[in-house]
Amino acid sequence: MDFLIATHNMKKRNELARILEPLGINVLTAEQAGIELTDVEETGETFEENARLKAVSGCRESGMPCVADDSGLCVDALGGAPGVYSARFAGEHGNDALNIEKLLKELAGVPEGKRTARFVSSVCCAFPDGSEITSRGTCEGEIGFAPRGNGGFGYDPVFMVGEKSFGELSPEEKDKLSHRGNALRAFAENLAYVRLTETTVPKAVRYTLVSKSLNSSKAVLSHLCSTPLSSSESTASSAQSFSAVCEEHLQKATIISATLCENTLSPRAFCVLHEAVRAVISSCSSVARLIRISVFSSGER
Repeated sequence: MDFLIATHNMKKRNELARILEPLGINVLTAEQAGIELTDVEETGETFEENARLKAVSGCRESGMPCVADDSGLCVDALGGAPGVYSARFAGEHGNDALNIEKLLKELAGVPEGKRTARFVSSVCCAFPDGSEITSRGTCEGEIGFAPRGNGGFGYDPVFMVGEKSFGELSPEEKDKLSHRGNALRAFAENLAYVRLTETTVPKAVRYTLVSKSLNSSKAVLSHLCSTPLSSSESTASSAQSFSAVCEEHLQKATIISATLCENTLSPRAFCVLHEAVRAVISSCSSVARLIRISVFSSGER
């Protein structure tokens, strides 16, 4: 089955194709499909809004399922900038070198440990019947002090994950970690559910899929909650608060999962609730990150 991707960026097209090919989906650019698409003005205030604008427009003009993403870099020290303006941060759309140069100038004097940032990606697929699927993915990291590596595109050379920049990772390594990879995997899962030929998702299938996802997340969060950050009283209090918040979110995820597994749901309703599970689990990860940054910044770790 052919899907159109609303981008002229072949690197994005290839990244999308690598993840969707196992579902039997052939990803085409407008040029490959012999279609001329209108350039959509990204007037949305969020990544989700911009992704939807492009997907709906591409679907309407082509008559094909159309996938679009909007992604960007959010830097904590810059109040979340450049955000939805990432591609045109320096004024000229898509000039990676100028965007990176401006970013590093804006962060001049900001020390290591205070340069936290995340890549965010929202993927939307619009179908000719009017239905849509949307997913979101993030990747946490820090901004380096100089570009490293020749791979990737955009801000990849200055986005550090551990000891390497995205620009130093192989495509396969990047796919496993990246915001777009995470968003596309969630999208692929939702698409697989929606493409089930039955009018409802079988209970056995729902139970297996959701339980596997939830149990895996519980194991990770349980480890985070039980890992001491230090022996200091204030840090122990932070860790205890973190554990309580995680437990609250896990209870919410468990309740939603029970709904997923026990009730008769359409594939689309299943997707919506499954995204809710992902959201509460993502909240736990955010709490973990904030507490560990707080502890690091206070010098207790």
